[in-house]
Amino acid sequence: MYSFNINNNSNFDYEKMKNRILIAIKYTSEKYGISVNENLRNTIYEIIVNKQYDYITRDRGLRSEIKQYTSDDFVDLICHIAKQKSDSLYNGLVVEHDNKYYISEDTIKYLIEFCCNYELLPLINNLNIQTSSYNEKQNQELKSENVKYNKPSDELRNAILTGKQTSLSNSSYISNGMYAYSDVGLRRKNQEDSYYIGVHPNNSDFKIMMVADGMGGVLNGEIASNMVIKEIMLWFENLPSQEYYNFDNQQLSVDLQKKIIEIHKKLCNTIEQGGTTLCLSIKKNNSILMCNIGDSQGYVMKDGKLIFATTPENIPTVYWKIPSSFSRYHVDNNVIMSCIGPSYNNKYPVGNFNNIKLHDENNYKVILCSDGVSDCMTDEDIINIARKSNNPASDIVKMAITNDSYIKKDLMKADKETKEYIKKLIEKGEMHEHINGGKDNTTALVGEINNSKKL
Repeated sequence: MYSFNINNNSNFDYEKMKNRILIAIKYTSEKYGISVNENLRNTIYEIIVNKQYDYITRDRGLRSEIKQYTSDDFVDLICHIAKQKSDSLYNGLVVEHDNKYYISEDTIKYLIEFCCNYELLPLINNLNIQTSSYNEKQNQELKSENVKYNKPSDELRNAILTGKQTSLSNSSYISNGMYAYSDVGLRRKNQEDSYYIGVHPNNSDFKIMMVADGMGGVLNGEIASNMVIKEIMLWFENLPSQEYYNFDNQQLSVDLQKKIIEIHKKLCNTIEQGGTTLCLSIKKNNSILMCNIGDSQGYVMKDGKLIFATTPENIPTVYWKIPSSFSRYHVDNNVIMSCIGPSYNNKYPVGNFNNIKLHDENNYKVILCSDGVSDCMTDEDIINIARKSNNPASDIVKMAITNDSYIKKDLMKADKETKEYIKKLIEKGEMHEHINGGKDNTTALVGEINNSKKL
């Protein structure tokens, strides 16, 4: 249930706020070639619920002007329009008590659709907006990034189902408090990372994020990563949502493990060599289920602090217990212990499952990334960006691509025992002293969970 204050300020100008939002959205749509009729509803919803102001252009100061309004103001505006249009509709969907609104997120979506159809769309088509000139190269870069301002599920699903996702040099999606960004990097020609962010078709609070990093050292990495993401996406969409959403994660973990083995067998029958890692999170009811295979990594933050991180399954971490902040420098860092696909020597991959309980009134973030991120950034850097950024997936990837790491700099922060151990490994020639950013395909996913606003 979503609750917010009723605006009792007599000077509050609903019409001004409505018009400024519409002008900003229309100007953005004309500048970047986005269909207003198709995307207006989803854009407004994202602004209302998630404060995702990056959906609107900076030009003419529209973004800063819109940001002066709070999330409560946006919802108040939608309820105000709905009440003007139909008291019976409004009274059936919105509850008022002690100067507060109580409304479900599904109802907000319904009211936005109602308001767009009956007032906002006709009004926006009558606005006289002049588009200013802008740099054509900048526009081409935006288009090449495949940036989407609306709910990406259909287009993202289609890219996965057709195998086109790995043909993009970079791509970006934002939806339902989930952010995704992927870049081929500076050295590799092929994109072998695949990913997905989405919600269950029957429950918008039942969410999945996953990234698969195809093995670059052998053939068919992009085929393996795409198949894993596609098969798990379809499996998730067909889960009986009520049963799996409401109960504990034991059966969900068992069934996901069965699905992983099924995909592994299918891959072994499809390609002679190749494989992929997998890092996955499923948010359901009051918990987050994490699963990882290989060295793609996952993190969970609670109120801005790291509370969980997966352990990368590579030789330095598993065999020699080198901390992840330094294992990334090891010469065998990319030799992984498990994967999905024929490169796993006919064994069945077993997922590492972890269950993180969610508590009311806390804010959580889930971060998933391929080793193109975790090899080129410290955990601390990843967490800091996720904590502060308005578009964390994009900012994490962009830093990973440009960030050069030096082991001497990281040693300055280490404790005495770790310093001595790492220095011995350096003397033996087992550690790289420098890591160039952008050395691999680079993908990050970030999901925001405000557990005080669950339905």
